[in-house]
Amino acid sequence: MHNGGIKSCLSVSLFNYVCTLSFVRVLIAILPSPKKCSNSHEILRCLSAIMSEIKRALYDLCVAYAENRIATSAQAIQSAQQSAGEETKSSAGDKYETGREMMQQETNRNMAQLTEANKLKVALSQVPADAPPTLVVQAGSLVITDNGKFYIAISAGALIYDNNTYFAVSMASPIGMQLKGKKAGEHFILNNKEYIIQSIL
Repeated sequence: MHNGGIKSCLSVSLFNYVCTLSFVRVLIAILPSPKKCSNSHEILRCLSAIMSEIKRALYDLCVAYAENRIATSAQAIQSAQQSAGEETKSSAGDKYETGREMMQQETNRNMAQLTEANKLKVALSQVPADAPPTLVVQAGSLVITDNGKFYIAISAGALIYDNNTYFAVSMASPIGMQLKGKKAGEHFILNNKEYIIQSIL
């Protein structure tokens, strides 16, 4: 494919950026399926679609993580309330008061977890699911470093997509704060480990 055809899919600045050998190598490492793009020209041609597919999948995994936490907390609250009702029928005196207090504490913990889970979903709603590539790291960016791949959204831990591991982190997390506003080629040190940003997708 000649350069004109490639540029029809990409902005000029992005085209110039992805033409570097180091970026092509990084992209090859995270391609969802090798058969989709088998050489450098095809990689450039379908780059936009690949980035969108990966980031959309990571976003959906973050949604599933938040919804699972909400459902788990809600179920725990329901179970605690049901147990409290059964305890009321079968207990009396000090034993009843102690059991009720323990169940109330458990319900309070689950309520707090439910609140935090709902906050995750609200925070995720502020993240663009199909954020275009940017020069600096921001919400919705997929950041490739020499020590891991980081999706800037919510703190959801390790996400597996097409046999690749990505780490979903919030901008407020320690590594998110280090990444915020940085460009490809910049580096930082966290917990005595150096990270070099190879690309921002």
